[in-house]
Amino acid sequence: MYDKNGQPFPEPVWEWWRTEFTKLTTGFTELGQVMGWWQGQTDRNRLVFVIISSGAEDRLDAVRQFLAEARVRFRQAAMYFELHPVQYEEIV
Repeated sequence: MYDKNGQPFPEPVWEWWRTEFTKLTTGFTELGQVMGWWQGQTDRNRLVFVIISSGAEDRLDAVRQFLAEARVRFRQAAMYFELHPVQYEEIV
């Protein structure tokens, strides 16, 4: 949410994030801001969940590419990406 100097990232960076992230998926859940600890620093982050269907490995590569570019735009040493296989059912 903030750079190393405690300044919020500029709106154009967030606009890029929203535009590019919504190209990756038809929907996601953002749980809001969470506190973290990284290499001796406390920071605030956005926690986002996305479901990617089985057989869509190309989507995983697209997410990785998005995060690689986001890392540069947000001037971060690393971006955190966690992948968990789950069983998911839509009840309609």
